Amino acid sequence: MGLSELFYFVIQYLKLGMIAGILFFAGAVLYRKKRKSTGNDIPKIKIFLGTLFVMYAVFLLCSTLAREGYGRVVKIQPFSSYMAAWNSASSSEWRNLMVNILLFIPFGFFLPLLSIRFRKCWKTYVAGILMTIFIEGVQYVFQRGIVEFDDVMNNTLGTMIGYGISSLIIQIGKCRKSENRKSWGVVILCQIPAVVVVGAYLVIFYVYSQLPMGTLSCQYSEKISMSKIKVTSLCELDPQKKEDYVYVGKVWSEADCQSFAKDYFQKLGVTLSERQDAYENIVIFNSEPSRYILNMAYRGGGYELTDFGWDGEILDMLMDEKTSGLTAEKVRELLRNYSVTIPQNAVFTELMDGEYRFEVEPVREGENWLYGECMVIPTVNDLCYTIRNHIFSFSERQGITLRSEQEAFECLEQGEFVVPEMIQDFSEVSEITVSHVKISYELDSKGFAQPVYEFNVVINQDEGETAEIKIPAIE
Repeated sequence: MGLSELFYFVIQYLKLGMIAGILFFAGAVLYRKKRKSTGNDIPKIKIFLGTLFVMYAVFLLCSTLAREGYGRVVKIQPFSSYMAAWNSASSSEWRNLMVNILLFIPFGFFLPLLSIRFRKCWKTYVAGILMTIFIEGVQYVFQRGIVEFDDVMNNTLGTMIGYGISSLIIQIGKCRKSENRKSWGVVILCQIPAVVVVGAYLVIFYVYSQLPMGTLSCQYSEKISMSKIKVTSLCELDPQKKEDYVYVGKVWSEADCQSFAKDYFQKLGVTLSERQDAYENIVIFNSEPSRYILNMAYRGGGYELTDFGWDGEILDMLMDEKTSGLTAEKVRELLRNYSVTIPQNAVFTELMDGEYRFEVEPVREGENWLYGECMVIPTVNDLCYTIRNHIFSFSERQGITLRSEQEAFECLEQGEFVVPEMIQDFSEVSEITVSHVKISYELDSKGFAQPVYEFNVVINQDEGETAEIKIPAIE
């Protein structure tokens, strides 16, 4: 979930919480007047805290149960969400993990302040666990969100941190009033969860910063049960380890992307508009006059150019006619009109629906290495609607020893892989047959191109569905 989306949900649910809080406050004031007339007064601070708790409770339930449905997705392997966030190095995934902890801090904070029954830590902890189990149970029954063990763990940690803050406030209040109070040692012990969480996140981010290369999103985060799935190979698998290369790249900054977009638009005869949208992985630029949209990826600097033509003329062309049967040289010529040069050794393929692809194996060009693919959708009048140029440039390469094809196949047999997106329901898979395996390269989170084994597989032979499963080649 991006920052803008997160902010939208916070505002939306906070409004509902405020409405519920106002209604509760009005009812509590009336009830207090009634109780006060009988001599049983309710402290104003309790009404105030109760109002805040009601606002928080409504916000909590809405933000966890009013989500879009994912079906009944259950992940019970501990720390699988942390491994997924580590492998993708996605700030949004790390942010979601932190939000799951922060979301329950008020729960552990308010309970001891509202009721003396929850002054004992174990009662507050149990209440937090029961609340998160209730939420996960409702999500499962009504297919809202993903049911994860890590959610229960993170929510419980949030409850413990909230209780620690509350116990510290209560202790300070008792010291001022010279009342009987707990030992400061007990209160300090209650701060351990907060110290552990903060320390763990700092260690994780520090370790990541010291990695010589980035992490790969194709690295598995949750081991798949393969007990009912037969895995076979129709191709011969080499049992020997291999020598290959890691290609050294970089992660582009927003300023780098902006400089490239400015120069690129100038080559196309337009200027860079002030309108741009920056997201976690890409930044989107617009041309002035409004004709082109350029999406640039921070990792490696790959881009996608969309040419709408003047007044959307290209979209009208695509609706009327798709361009097919073009030669490689003709497509190269069209790309040169858009300042895109394809290396001579690129493999040319015509795909479906008038789309063409150039694939480039690692090749030396000047002082750099090139690798990747460029896909293009041409239209009539020698124009291109979309150009996805993911031919990346690397400054150097480093030799490295890879695991063997057989070892990578064993990872597949053991369920140590990421399920391809095209497989919608993996529970229906009974057979995986490898038809071909090759070395390809994938950009990691720091812009390096790391070798991976790409297994072309057939899912359930009788159905004949094909897919690609990638296994990191570096042990």
